[in-house]
Amino acid sequence: MQFPLPETIGNPDLFVGREEEREFLNEWLENISKKLSISTVILARRKSGKTAILERVFNQCWSDTHLGIIPFYISLSDTNVWLQDFALEYYQRFASHYISFVERKSEMVRDLLTFDEIKEYGLSNAMHFFVKDIALLLDFKAEGRTVPMWKLAVSAPHRLASLYDKRILIIIDEFQYLSSHVYLDPELTSLYRSLPGSYHHHVESKLAPMLVSGSYVSWMLNLMEEYLEAGRLDQFYISPYLKKSEGLQAVYKYAEHLNKPITNKTASQINTLCCSDPFFINCVIKNCKKIC
Repeated sequence: MQFPLPETIGNPDLFVGREEEREFLNEWLENISKKLSISTVILARRKSGKTAILERVFNQCWSDTHLGIIPFYISLSDTNVWLQDFALEYYQRFASHYISFVERKSEMVRDLLTFDEIKEYGLSNAMHFFVKDIALLLDFKAEGRTVPMWKLAVSAPHRLASLYDKRILIIIDEFQYLSSHVYLDPELTSLYRSLPGSYHHHVESKLAPMLVSGSYVSWMLNLMEEYLEAGRLDQFYISPYLKKSEGLQAVYKYAEHLNKPITNKTASQINTLCCSDPFFINCVIKNCKKIC
């Protein structure tokens, strides 16, 4: 597997366990080509491994061309942003990830293409979709029409998938922040609280399904109920805890990675005390001066 998207877990070998989750997601991914997969939200508390799972799904889809799924990934943060800037970044990231997959150039995932480069790609490869979209985006920007800019950006994966009969996977980490940190004005005074409703129709797409995450479960469920009619997103809950055997494997992996020799007895004790939670296992081993 290649890793065009750097994983926050660090060394990819530290992704341990999650066999049930991976089995579920592998089947879900295989069904995308058959237009059977329903957009899904992964729900769990913070530091439960959601981001690691989403990043691994992106890298898996990007690496395995036989799946026929073009992945697009964006991670949202709890930082306020103007809708115009967010729309431009959203489109730029989508177009760069699409072109990266098609051209097999992993660097485009990390070093996004400029809008001039996206337009040039469209002209050189007879993809008038990009040429037209870039022109519209820049026209809307010049006219100060931020909402049409966003509508064009958010619909792009679905429109492209439909036009060219592609399968595109939209991956959004921390979806709930869409309702609390995007503003309609550059002064960041008018919150665009109903922004998640932009996905009301798109979330039903079988050509470009969504895989999103939410760390604040009740907040996420309320957003789904208010803007996405709840049932439009399948709910997939994950536990922060690994199976006992997987947790023990994580102890040995982290100890090896951090170059800290460990006995079987100590490994078992750490796993038990941390309840097989990889986040706390890492914290314990990383902060121990010596393990025996």
